[in-house]
Amino acid sequence: MTNGSEENALPSRGLGSVGGGSISAFFMTYGAALLSAAAAFLVYLPALLNDFVNWDDEQYVYANPFIQSLDLQLLASAFTTFRAANWHPLTWLSHALDYAVWGLNPLGHHLTNILLHAANTYVVVLLAVTLVVVHQKRSKLPVTDRKTLLVTGLATGLLFGLHPLRVESVAWISERKDLLCAFFFLLSLMAYLKYAEGDDEDKRLTARLLGKWYLLVLFTFILALLSKPMAVTLPAVLLLADWYPLNRISKRTVRGVIAEKTPLMILSLASSILTIKAQSAGKAVVPLEAIPFATRVLVGIKALAFYLWKMIMPFSLSPFYPYPRNVNVLSPGYLFPVVVIFASIILCIVFTKKNRLWLAAWGYYLITLFPVLGFIQVGGQAMADRYSYLPSIVPTLLVGLGIAWLYERISVRGVAIQAVFFGVVATIVLSLTYLTESQIAKWKNSFVLWHYALEIDPQLALPHNNLALAHARRGETGLAIEHLRRAIELNPQWAVPYYNLANRYMDLGWNAKAIDELVIAITLFPQFAEAHNNLGILYASQGLLAEAVQQFQDAVMLQPDSEIYRNNLTRATRDRVQ
Repeated sequence: MTNGSEENALPSRGLGSVGGGSISAFFMTYGAALLSAAAAFLVYLPALLNDFVNWDDEQYVYANPFIQSLDLQLLASAFTTFRAANWHPLTWLSHALDYAVWGLNPLGHHLTNILLHAANTYVVVLLAVTLVVVHQKRSKLPVTDRKTLLVTGLATGLLFGLHPLRVESVAWISERKDLLCAFFFLLSLMAYLKYAEGDDEDKRLTARLLGKWYLLVLFTFILALLSKPMAVTLPAVLLLADWYPLNRISKRTVRGVIAEKTPLMILSLASSILTIKAQSAGKAVVPLEAIPFATRVLVGIKALAFYLWKMIMPFSLSPFYPYPRNVNVLSPGYLFPVVVIFASIILCIVFTKKNRLWLAAWGYYLITLFPVLGFIQVGGQAMADRYSYLPSIVPTLLVGLGIAWLYERISVRGVAIQAVFFGVVATIVLSLTYLTESQIAKWKNSFVLWHYALEIDPQLALPHNNLALAHARRGETGLAIEHLRRAIELNPQWAVPYYNLANRYMDLGWNAKAIDELVIAITLFPQFAEAHNNLGILYASQGLLAEAVQQFQDAVMLQPDSEIYRNNLTRATRDRVQ
């Protein structure tokens, strides 16, 4: 970037002077942040008209008695139990607070998501401006012209806030955890920049760690972890920031820089252990024998390329990208991403001596995506739009810097060239707005969402299964059975549609058929507690009490905290004795 005059420059004092030394500069910076946040809020307002969807919203909100009492019991249970194969107490408290205010009116739950996204967009603008100022201060460079700096922040905020990849995190009520986690993650990063700005290397480490800014880093990091475990990457991100742009790492300081991250690393480790335990308890972790590690690596590398491509071309965004069945490094779908990713990293390393920016940007992207690259595979998805929420910030900042660089160069050109530049920028913003609003409409309700998913990929079993549940909720049993049979046809090794089909047969009184489907479901997934319980109910109804007791025992063993399963076992045992 060209250097601004001293009169127009921002004093490089870091976070505390993010808006510069004058009142006008202050309002310009925070005004840009507010403008970006307001744009994000307005663009997402149509989501207020959306309903719940039958993908996690049921167990998180509308059929979840756990959040319906905002009391000490909820507080204790949120911290001490695993629900929905996760441990995120703050997320549960957030949903409980929404329920206390709005009940089961989806408008209020959507409103909270939209407000959180707007707040995140606001912080992203401040973060972008701060990082540029910090870089220039630490590198002893002249400070960028104020207007150029503000263009960087505004462009970054608008691109982040309005991009269609954000839709899944915002329009899906159950992804509240994503927004909460990002909010506190960003606040923690901002607090760390302030801590590093006032860092006195001559102070004892203990004194530095008891300072208000470090304590704020710690507090906001804890809140991020309590919202979603994806925040575990923050210590690594802060170490990366110490390398660039803070330039805090040297032979003399490296031990102290690592030591000050130790409390954060301990918290990350504890959160990771709790998360693995929660997901294992929920039978969500896919064993290594089911998906070899080499396959996971290839799919993870493809995901790295996938998110970058979708940032550039955000079309055909699906709520579900299934894990691939056939993975071959020699196929174009995997060979090309491998070549591109490794070539990009090598180029960044080569240019590190001249400019650390590119390698630092790649490092942030890799670090923040690492928990969801599938090395520990959870669920049946290979990728998800929501996973890009935090990782997209630095790539978006790079684009913002590029727009600011162009702005510097056209600002001294003729009016015609400036008009073309602003016309292109406006077109990009309007295009993103259109695509985002179109994507929001796809989350209107369960029927719209899953029919859209089938338009993207007609061979998906999940949308048929979930459409069946939506039809069953309306009492349309025949349509539900059709979708379930199609789901089984597409994925005969998936136990869930067999279980749901058995339930539909039970609705019709076809108990013998229901038993057959439940037996298949349990054969495919022996840890299916609900299937064991329902099979026990059917056996008991036919007088097969010994078989019923066995099924109830299996259900209780798999979910010992279920009062329903324990009661069924007690009743069946008593009837058998009599």
